[in-house]
Amino acid sequence: MKYMQIKNKINRYDQNVKIGAQSVPVAMSVCFKHEKALLKNQVARNRTLFRAKKLRSCKQGCLHSSHLRSSKTVQSINFSLQRLQTNKQREEKIMKNTMLKTIGMMALAIMMLTAFTQISVSAQDEEIKTDDRTQEEDAEIRRSNSRKIEGSWNHQVRGLNCTTGDVIRTFQAMFTYNRGGTFWEAGTGTDPKLRGGSHGVWNYESNRRYSTAFQFFRFNPDGTPAGRQIIRQQIRLSADGNSYTSTAIAQILDVNGNILETNCSDGTAVRFQ
Repeated sequence: MKYMQIKNKINRYDQNVKIGAQSVPVAMSVCFKHEKALLKNQVARNRTLFRAKKLRSCKQGCLHSSHLRSSKTVQSINFSLQRLQTNKQREEKIMKNTMLKTIGMMALAIMMLTAFTQISVSAQDEEIKTDDRTQEEDAEIRRSNSRKIEGSWNHQVRGLNCTTGDVIRTFQAMFTYNRGGTFWEAGTGTDPKLRGGSHGVWNYESNRRYSTAFQFFRFNPDGTPAGRQIIRQQIRLSADGNSYTSTAIAQILDVNGNILETNCSDGTAVRFQ
């Protein structure tokens, strides 16, 4: 029942009904019904404020009648107001605690994120330093391994049929691997009047594997240029560094750079000492 209806009923009793045994029970019933309606479903702070306002209005309406001032109605309304005030304080405390917990959790999350970021950056820096050290060590190992082939070698060459792998001929040669990657070769497979000296380069691949590329000029019997011969070789060095095996492909070119013939070979070499 709405507050205005309650107030109108109380006013009607004050004006039209003499003070008697029935007035108090009727007024008390009206106020108690209003109190029961206001105290029902206390679940939100805004409702608590609204109920407190209505109860205060009911209290003022009840106090307007002098015969109600000492009744249990006023006491009941006061008790209800105290309960509403207590609920309000409890809700404010819960809200405050919830806010403090939320702020605390946010602060903790920010601290953890900052710490994690610092750890991640430190870990990345350490990984970069480790990679740099590893690359430096790898570079030193490569330099050390690459130099194992430096020096001069006695080479035994076998000319092969590129299709069947049959041995066509054999001859000797001497290879010299200079520090810095340059290469020199002298061979007996061709009449020295028909070829010049070989010059080329060598390179360390990995795991005792090397490659070379070198060439020499070819000449006709009358001494005129006949073209070039380019040899590309793959080498596998032994564990002790004193011998190796190799495979090679040779291309014979004319003076215009056209490929006239392709030859295959393999070989073994020992260090010249």
